[in-house]
Amino acid sequence: MARTYGIFETATNTYTADGEIGRSLSATGAAAAALRVSRPALSSLLNGGADLSGDMALRIEKAFGVKMDTLMRMQSSCDIAQIRKLEKKIRVRRIHSPADIHA
Repeated sequence: MARTYGIFETATNTYTADGEIGRSLSATGAAAAALRVSRPALSSLLNGGADLSGDMALRIEKAFGVKMDTLMRMQSSCDIAQIRKLEKKIRVRRIHSPADIHA
C-alpha cells in the first residue's frame, strides 16, 4: 500500500523557514503533551494516518502560531488531491433534470 502524506510536510516547509514546527513535532511525546493530545493521535497525524481535525488545527495554532484556517485549507486541498486521483474509478450518471433521477 502506498504511503499517504499529511499536510505537515507542506506546513513545515511553507510556514516556518526555521523548521520550528517540524523540530518540535518530531519529538512526538513532548509535542503531544504540549498540545494535550495522545502520542498515538499526534503520531498518526504526522505519519499521514489521520487527517487534521479542527480541534488539532486550533491546538497547533495556539502552540505554534500557524493559523488554523490555513491548516484546514491545506487539509482540504490534500483531501481534494487524493480524491481526484480516484476520479476515473467513480462512475456516476449525470443528472440534467429532476426527471432523470427516476429514470
